[in-house]
Amino acid sequence: MVIFFHATLLYTDYYVHENWPKLTNPFLSFWYEGHAGVDLLFILTGFLLTVSFINKKFTIKNLIKYFIRRAKRILPLYFASIMTALIIVPSPDLSLSTFLPYLFFFTNLPVHIAFLSPFNAVYWAITVEVHFSLIFPLITGFIKKTKFLLLLVVLALIPKILMPTNLTYLSSVYGRIDQFIVGMILANVCFKSNIPGLLAKRKSLLIFMIISLVILLWFFLLNLNYLGGYLVNSSYQSYYHSLEALIWALLILFVFSANLKMHLPFAEVIQQIGDKRLFYNLITALSTISYSMFIWHFPLASYIIKWQKLNGFVASESNIVINTLFIILPATILVSAVSYLVIEKPF
Repeated sequence: MVIFFHATLLYTDYYVHENWPKLTNPFLSFWYEGHAGVDLLFILTGFLLTVSFINKKFTIKNLIKYFIRRAKRILPLYFASIMTALIIVPSPDLSLSTFLPYLFFFTNLPVHIAFLSPFNAVYWAITVEVHFSLIFPLITGFIKKTKFLLLLVVLALIPKILMPTNLTYLSSVYGRIDQFIVGMILANVCFKSNIPGLLAKRKSLLIFMIISLVILLWFFLLNLNYLGGYLVNSSYQSYYHSLEALIWALLILFVFSANLKMHLPFAEVIQQIGDKRLFYNLITALSTISYSMFIWHFPLASYIIKWQKLNGFVASESNIVINTLFIILPATILVSAVSYLVIEKPF
């Protein structure tokens, strides 16, 4: 979703609100408003980190292991990307003051957005992930105690209440903490309650709810596009991410419950539709290189689209879809596969 979203923005002049790409085909709402994939990323981060500690205590030994594991996951590829950007991108503004935010994960500050472009387009999300990873042990200590759940929810909603039309905080962990907390609560519901087991007994209800939530999310994104897209500066945008997080969480819960009913990993359930082994391997491979795809897709798309525009590319809706599917996406997968083998896998 994020790759399709960014490719669409790069094919069009999206830098001002008035030029936000407008849908002519309503079925492309997941494509044009694919920023929803970032919200899903933050929810899954909260979910997976909580699952990894669902039955563990944060002892000093476990804390050290946790931070080492997170560092190995995030840092090698992140700094490899920065080194690549320094080599490829002319950097007349390179100085200690412009480079330090990249070194210490403060790249979500607006003042640094032009430095190392286009590589830095996704660094804000990596910064948010790092900041959340640092505070996760503290939050998870609260979330294991039911009486603190309401307090966490209130804290997560404070930014929405205090700054309902201020969009700059959305690039910080303060503005995204609600999505992480939703993921953490979801993990406890899935693994610490009997709700999934009760839902698993109602197969028809699960199928109905999954389809309904997909349609609801589609309508949600479609409505956002009609209102003016992601850059619309309104109270609707302020609460949008929280509402979307709840939809994603419910969708994950029902899929998780359906998984219990069938006693199969969800990817294996889906793969029965076609070639089982091929589909399963594809899902596994893409999830393995997903971090590399997130890091490299924007600069790759940026340079490809820049070359296409220089050669007379016409940015029609059909051309955008075709070129993203058959040029940008394959190029991203290829580079990401090499990146994973060379940079990520050794760690």
